[in-house]
Amino acid sequence: MPAALPPQGKDAGLALYRVVQEALTNVVKHSKATHWRVEINTASGKLELHVEDDSVGLPGSVGQRGHGLPGNAERLHMECGKLDIGPAQAGAGLRLRISLPLPAPQQPQEQAQEKIS
Repeated sequence: MPAALPPQGKDAGLALYRVVQEALTNVVKHSKATHWRVEINTASGKLELHVEDDSVGLPGSVGQRGHGLPGNAERLHMECGKLDIGPAQAGAGLRLRISLPLPAPQQPQEQAQEKIS
C-alpha cells in the first residue's frame, strides 16, 4: 500500500470515492460478510483498488442488482477507469477490482534565464 495516495483529478477522485463507498455499503447492508479487505496499489501508471469480502456474492439475476455498482462502473469508465466484479481469491465471496490511470507527472517548467551582455 502506498504511503500516500497520488493526486487524482476532481472527477477521478470522486469516482473512486463513490465506488469504494458503494462497495463498503453493500458489504455492510447486503453481503452477510464477516470479513472484508480494501487494498490499494499504484504501479505501471495506474491506481488499483481491490475490495474483497467473504460474502454470499451477487444475486444470480442481473435484474435483481441495484443501480449503484453499474452506475459507478460508468462513472469510472468516463475517467478511463475500469471496474471488474468477480469471485474473491479465496473462492467464496466477492472481489471488486477498480483501476484508474494516474495523471502524468508534471514536468517542472524551466525558468527562463536572462542573458546579460
